[in-house]
Amino acid sequence: MKPIYIVRLDDACPTFCRSKWLKLEKILKQFDVVPIIAVVPSNLDPLLRQDKHWPRFWNWIKERQDIDGWIIAVHGYNHVAENANVGILGINKKSEFSGIEKSEKIKKISKAIKIFQRHGLNTDFFVAPYHSFDFQTLKVLRSLDFKFVSDGPGSSTFSLFGLNFVPQQLWKHKTYSSGVWTICLHPNAMLETEINKLEDILRDNSQFFLKSKTQIENLNFEKKYLKLLCSFIAMRLKRNFIKVTAYLRDYSKFQ
Repeated sequence: MKPIYIVRLDDACPTFCRSKWLKLEKILKQFDVVPIIAVVPSNLDPLLRQDKHWPRFWNWIKERQDIDGWIIAVHGYNHVAENANVGILGINKKSEFSGIEKSEKIKKISKAIKIFQRHGLNTDFFVAPYHSFDFQTLKVLRSLDFKFVSDGPGSSTFSLFGLNFVPQQLWKHKTYSSGVWTICLHPNAMLETEINKLEDILRDNSQFFLKSKTQIENLNFEKKYLKLLCSFIAMRLKRNFIKVTAYLRDYSKFQ
């Protein structure tokens, strides 16, 4: 199977950096690429207040879903970290969902769904803020009728707790001969050169990038628990090795 690349754009909210997002919209449309847009339903994160509140934000999101077929995902509730719990993936020492009470998880995600519905949006995709979630979060998502989660290790889709995982492993484009690869980008923080670089990549490789949600739905979501467990362990070990190596390098500078 040829590789499938997915562009995921995180932290969409009414106060995002509109100029960057609209430029990315133009580029993605130019090459007929369908991204995953991770939308924060009720943003309280000051770092995401990049611009004045845009009154047309929710209309714009709905147009991208209805007209262009973009995948709109619930990106937590308010994007505020509740604690320093790294969650299953162990990527960031902060989380909106890992380690909090189940009732609070249900409350937050239910509120997020209602906000989406109020704006005429329906979705079965979830993206956890800070890449942090625990097993209980996954069970709550399934009980609230979510079907897909964008995150996790490996180069192929998999199933866990009744949820279909589309792995997210990249923060920039790399060339692979096969597999499913999600490139996570944060448009609010992207430089002009990075946006232009994405345009160059799509110009040369757009045939390998996601064209519709149907492509994802038609993928094989297998329950390979042993392989999945090994992937999670390998990811954690790799990240810990990188941290230890960086610490030793910094320590050696002072010797």
